[in-house]
Amino acid sequence: MYFYGGNSEKWLRVSTSIGCLYLESCLHGAVVPLLTEVQWQHQQSSNATIGEIPKGSAASFALAAMFVSTGLLEVLFSPIAGLVADRWGLDAVVLFGLLCSTFKCLLYGLAPFTPFILMTNRCLQGVMSACTQTMAMARIRDVYDEVSLECTIVIGVAMCKLSFSLFAGLFVGEIFRYLGSEVFLLFLPVDVILIAGVLLTFRTENFHKDETRSEVAGRQVDTKNQRSVRWRALFDVQVLIVVFGILVVSLGQTSLEPSLEIWVQFMFGEGTVSTAHILGLCGCSVVVSTVCCTYALGTFSKNLTWILCFVSLCIAGLPLVLVKFSPSLIAASTYLAVFFFGLQASRLILITMCSMIAVVRYPEAYGFVFSLVNFGWGAAFLIGPLVAPFLFESACAICMIGVACILTALLTFFLQHLDSKDGLYFMDCISCKAFNGDGYQLIATNEDILFTYDQKQVMIQNIDK
Repeated sequence: MYFYGGNSEKWLRVSTSIGCLYLESCLHGAVVPLLTEVQWQHQQSSNATIGEIPKGSAASFALAAMFVSTGLLEVLFSPIAGLVADRWGLDAVVLFGLLCSTFKCLLYGLAPFTPFILMTNRCLQGVMSACTQTMAMARIRDVYDEVSLECTIVIGVAMCKLSFSLFAGLFVGEIFRYLGSEVFLLFLPVDVILIAGVLLTFRTENFHKDETRSEVAGRQVDTKNQRSVRWRALFDVQVLIVVFGILVVSLGQTSLEPSLEIWVQFMFGEGTVSTAHILGLCGCSVVVSTVCCTYALGTFSKNLTWILCFVSLCIAGLPLVLVKFSPSLIAASTYLAVFFFGLQASRLILITMCSMIAVVRYPEAYGFVFSLVNFGWGAAFLIGPLVAPFLFESACAICMIGVACILTALLTFFLQHLDSKDGLYFMDCISCKAFNGDGYQLIATNEDILFTYDQKQVMIQNIDK
């Protein structure tokens, strides 16, 4: 196995990238108790009890709006972050995300605690997530030349960030009683350390992009051809399936966040303590899922990864179908823990698949491919809060999300042979002149492997005339 850069640079880049992911996840989860407090203040000011307020009340929509702002900004900034990462390097994007988190912590810690400040910081969270969530993951994968056991373990450790999002909400919820919103100033030293670490290894080019340029020896790929590569990545069927999978499975989490505590108290008469226990159990489930999935990815052949993805999506979907009909709080907690187990496994496998496609097929659009995945992730944060007020209504939106996860699992059949140089594209049905005068040429099809093509020349290149 080969990795780019020196050994010290490699681990500094990996550790700072993991730190960025954990910080982003902690700042997202840490705000949840504050938003919930605003929800209860609104209900108390209306002189009503939880039993008297419909699950689709105005308070629920106001709380959902706080979460929607994060998803909206993440969706808008994800493509921009991908383009900037390909032009000026992943480090520049991650550094900007860390600067946003610094400003976010200062604003939370020093400004008065008002709904406007909450909304502003949720918007900053969306920008930070667009710049760090999958960009830091791409920065980790960029160090390795191929998917190996070490690479899988490192990505698995990075994806454990979801558990920190759950644990951070509990931690900040307790400390908030004593420090108030100044608790967010505790994150500033971590921000400063990560910024220093990124600056020490700062690069304006990605490693895989450098490798591609050395292969073309003297031939310079112009902007027009780079645009064609991005178009091709955008219409890659396997990339789109990965993006859709991330969107559907994340929708369960993002719709639960604003509504879980209200549903638990409404259905079982339990309060914040019981909800905290559920979140803690789900956090432990995420850690166990990461360990199991990392071991499985290191054991299974690359061509069998789609089977793991199929199983994990089914594991995530089935509990969502059943949780509404839970006879007790213990049963509901168990269903949610199983869902988070499947959620974490699905995300880890889909991110691994995305990295393989980006490295093998689109090194010149490496950051752009990861930004597409982040677009799906951000779309879940945009749609989820809108679904939240109806999650446990008679329409049973949570059951529909579970069914959608199971149906999405069927699409994983198309996620075979991700290490092939070419694949199935919607773009092949369209005239290449619509995107690029030079275009690309499909030389021969490979009938032995389903849904793949074998090209015998460079897909897109400059032609000296």
